[in-house]
Amino acid sequence: MLRVIARLVDWLKDPEQQYLEQGILEWLRRRGPSLDSQVPWQAVHNLREAHSMLEDRVREWKAQFWREGLEAGMKKGRKQGLQKGRQEGRQEGSTTEARNILLRQLRRRFGEVPTEIEIRLNSASREQLEDWIDRVYEVETVEAVFD
Repeated sequence: MLRVIARLVDWLKDPEQQYLEQGILEWLRRRGPSLDSQVPWQAVHNLREAHSMLEDRVREWKAQFWREGLEAGMKKGRKQGLQKGRQEGRQEGSTTEARNILLRQLRRRFGEVPTEIEIRLNSASREQLEDWIDRVYEVETVEAVFD
């Protein structure tokens, strides 16, 4: 609509076409509120004013849509961040739990666990810890669990 009014302003600049401009203004005053109720259509005196008002509204819309988009993006980002944080927390908790189970099994089966093995357990992945947990009762020495 902004482009149409800009072209009408240019097209109807001759004084003999003022009656046509007045007709278009009357149409805008009647139909304008259904197009955008925020524009004071009844206060528009010429097409240049209408064009200027619509330019202002377009800037407002862009700013509003940008803010809404930013808010939606931030909300989505927070949600994804929380989900990722929860997932990482569960994985870390699960790994810690597997490490504690393995350490408990090693102590029950073999007694005191050497420091080197505890260090190795602290850097192991969940999958590796699970493999070692399965091997605790299949071997004869604590070192054989990790071979």
